[in-house]
Amino acid sequence: MPKTAASLAQMRKAIDQTLWVLTSRLGENQSQLSQMTRYHLGYDNNAGAGYKSTDSWSKRTRPILLLLVYAALVSEWVPAIPAAAAIECVHSFSLIHDDIQDESPIRRGRPAVWNVWGVHRAINAGDALFALAFESLNLLRSDFPAESVLDIYETLSMTCISLSNGQQLDMEYEQIDDVTLSQYFKLIELKTGTLFGLSFEISAILAGCSPEKRLILRKAGRKLGVLFQIQDDFRDLFEVERNLGKPTGQDALRRKKTLPVLLGLKAQKHFYSLWNSEALQSEMTQSDWQIALMEDDILEESLSIQRNLQTEILQYLEHVEWNEPWKSELFQCLYRLMEIH
Repeated sequence: MPKTAASLAQMRKAIDQTLWVLTSRLGENQSQLSQMTRYHLGYDNNAGAGYKSTDSWSKRTRPILLLLVYAALVSEWVPAIPAAAAIECVHSFSLIHDDIQDESPIRRGRPAVWNVWGVHRAINAGDALFALAFESLNLLRSDFPAESVLDIYETLSMTCISLSNGQQLDMEYEQIDDVTLSQYFKLIELKTGTLFGLSFEISAILAGCSPEKRLILRKAGRKLGVLFQIQDDFRDLFEVERNLGKPTGQDALRRKKTLPVLLGLKAQKHFYSLWNSEALQSEMTQSDWQIALMEDDILEESLSIQRNLQTEILQYLEHVEWNEPWKSELFQCLYRLMEIH
């Protein structure tokens, strides 16, 4: 196994161990609340004691980024595991609530929590994961100064407010036809970018970085989150459903203003006509959207946007002093995430 792959596997296992222990605080192993949260986190509730993850589940991208950035700053990663687990709890709670609000029946290849246990119980499971994020942060007190932990509490709280604002805009924009690219970028920075930025910023806080370096890392993380969301927008329209783990083309059907949709509308050609034709909307398929967007030649503009973001991210990271070999590990991971198709 390549060194990077081995390191990531070790980090993922450590995160999963911590998440399993955290969810045990919700009651006995077979309590419904622990079952729901563990199911959403990807664990096999029928495996008994342990923390066996299901195949092809979450890659734990955000918490692993936190550990990699921290390791590249201070040459170790184990003390930051509770912070990484907290990031995953926040991300997971937001996905449970997002699935409910979007009425998305599938999450990562199997029924969403609300589709198994109902909306009311799913909301409660999401709330429990949100609370566990702060419980996980309490574990940092044995290795880090109290003021650093308090700083992370405040930063996490503000990030959750940004997530809520982003989700609110997402729902509002479904009902608005003339969403601009500027509004779209603001939306995805709030909804996706802020949590990536938090992963980078918490690493800086734990490493005792200067305010200037902390700001640089936050900005780099946010830009990475924006790029990540753009790639996800295109996967929703152009990826094969079995690879994505959920029904594809759903964002367009819900009239979500994703980047491919906005670029297609801006071109005012084939896609624009189809999108604004009430007679055709009920008959449109994912393939129809794909063909229209490719005919309108929006892919090159999208690639240009993604390349610019990639350049910005790398420019930010050039201003940080990194430690080897973790710098190489971090950048290998980043290049895979930023890969432009």
